[in-house]
Amino acid sequence: MSQDNPFQIGFKSARALAVPAAFLIAGGVALVVAYFHAPAVSGAFSHVAELKSRYGYAFSFALNFLLAGVLPWLMRMALPSLRPARPVSELVFGTLWWGAFAIIVDALYRGLGHLFDGRGWPVAGVIGAKMAVDLVLFMPLFAAPVIALAHLWKDAGYDFAKLRSGMGPGWYRRLVLPNLIPNHMVWIPGTLLVFCMPADLQLTLSSLIACFWALMCLQIAARTRGRVAVDPEEA
Repeated sequence: MSQDNPFQIGFKSARALAVPAAFLIAGGVALVVAYFHAPAVSGAFSHVAELKSRYGYAFSFALNFLLAGVLPWLMRMALPSLRPARPVSELVFGTLWWGAFAIIVDALYRGLGHLFDGRGWPVAGVIGAKMAVDLVLFMPLFAAPVIALAHLWKDAGYDFAKLRSGMGPGWYRRLVLPNLIPNHMVWIPGTLLVFCMPADLQLTLSSLIACFWALMCLQIAARTRGRVAVDPEEA
């Protein structure tokens, strides 16, 4: 395989990120188990579920605005090697983009609930069906390419002409495929945990996993100076 083969890059990134990903998933498992068995944790999550039920998409936007927009930006500002050249522009883009993307994910989870909940299927079958739609259709066909193109547009100075030039032939292979393998390493178990939770808590757990995954990738990127080919903002 050539050095720039997207699968080779993806597997190399997955190996580099395997240990932090394992810790992240272990933390997610502990959180889900605690929700179902620890009254204090379930009580805290019940308040979050009430907010989600009351405010709906506005809650989803605000949650990702903070977790996927503000917190990673603060970490980048704290790490000299990752500090953005245009901090204000990066903050505005990150908060608005990820807040809006949370609305899309929330709509996906609601749609999956309408499609598969209440059909009398075994719980494992419902969760498996939701995971299949998310990981086989939504992520590779919509989420991953849209996120990659949005960040390419940002890096091109929000110039659509430069965006079109940067895409060119094979853009999906170059921009999307290398990130799908490490991201699936996290999101195959991650979506399993998400869909084990009640509907009003699924977006919250998904955002928490995405937030900590992005923070881990930022730390690794700072230490490796970009040798790990994973964009933390696509995690």
